[in-house]
Amino acid sequence: MEREVRTLVDLAADYVAERSSELRLGRRVGVVTGLRCIDDWMGGLNPGELSTLAAAGGAGKSTFVLDLGRRVAAAGGTVLVFSAAMTARQVGQREVHGELGRPISDRSVGAIDLAAALERIEAADYAGRVVVDTRTRLAGAQVLATARRVQAQRGLALLVFDHLGHWDSKVRGNEQEQLAAAIVQAKDLAKILDVPFVMLCHFSRARREATRPSMEIIRGTGKIDDVSDNIFALWRPDLDRTELHLLKCRQTGQQNRAIRLSYSLYRQQFSEEEEIQFGAPGPAEAPRSGGYQPRERVPNF
Repeated sequence: MEREVRTLVDLAADYVAERSSELRLGRRVGVVTGLRCIDDWMGGLNPGELSTLAAAGGAGKSTFVLDLGRRVAAAGGTVLVFSAAMTARQVGQREVHGELGRPISDRSVGAIDLAAALERIEAADYAGRVVVDTRTRLAGAQVLATARRVQAQRGLALLVFDHLGHWDSKVRGNEQEQLAAAIVQAKDLAKILDVPFVMLCHFSRARREATRPSMEIIRGTGKIDDVSDNIFALWRPDLDRTELHLLKCRQTGQQNRAIRLSYSLYRQQFSEEEEIQFGAPGPAEAPRSGGYQPRERVPNF
């Protein structure tokens, strides 16, 4: 556990030793994902930091963080995902159909297809390093206990919680007060475990039809903005496009940057297309530039 009291000299010396070791090994700062918007804009997913990813329902935030988890696991790290918003069947269903590259609605998928997909998943480098907990309404103490157990047994490179509304803060009050308490507890937990923590949350119902994402339309905004080290918004201006907007990054100071993403149903992978002007008008207000042609639509699971 991290020592509570140290001098500035101690902190500086610890950083120099840690970063020098990373440089000797050719490592970048933070957990590397292979996505420029995270590795370059944020310096990777950094230990002890809380990153909040907001999106409207059906925008693909669960799919996106599972893709992040596979990327980190493929690089050798163990990822713990608290999938409180989905059942165990739903998580398994997505993984199998993603391996097949065929939508869940495809009625032609048979038992032979499913068995072949499972065989490939079992042989995949990443699959055994992504640990999923599908309990719902978990309190911080439960999350911490599970994370500590996984950390002791396997090591822990990344922690994901889907989503904030399923975190039981044990605080009595209205929704805003409960969410405020939950996000503070999540930040404390990230520091205790000293691992990157990605928390998913929703846009507010009242303003999810706004032209572009902003911190004002994230439910529980004030405390999320104060506490989160990084804030992202996953945005779907229309069925053909997905955008990732960086609203805040404490580590690098980057903000107000956005990138277009494309999605492949096979293994449910995202890739970056091109950086776009933050806050630029969508296709309803101005013609779309010709540089971006999405390969596949993001399914609204």
